[in-house]
Amino acid sequence: MVETIGVRLEYLREKIFNLSQGEFAKKLGVSQRTISGMENGDVSAKNILKLESLGVNRKWVETGEGEIFSKDVVQQPITKAKNDDIDIVNVLIQENGFLKEEIKFLRNLITNQNPTSQMTAR
Repeated sequence: MVETIGVRLEYLREKIFNLSQGEFAKKLGVSQRTISGMENGDVSAKNILKLESLGVNRKWVETGEGEIFSKDVVQQPITKAKNDDIDIVNVLIQENGFLKEEIKFLRNLITNQNPTSQMTAR
């Protein structure tokens, strides 16, 4: 388990998303200075919500417990898909071992197809 919130966020940015502070800042809609502050432990509730919008598990951010990505991420709509979204899907697949149906569902969201009819109940 990664010990501090700042170290967890740096790990998330560098190892999971493979982004510089500037790139990660752009993805979250904040300044590079804000990312630097977050990695030094200065994390606001507003910025945790921004991380959650990427599918990051709040509990993991705050405590280091649980999975890095929320299992509920497949329920979140993805709008204005970009190439970065494909990378996020690939990370989710690697980190969470998503099932085939969930992978198909996410890919359909990114390509703006109607995924709801393709997801079966569990």
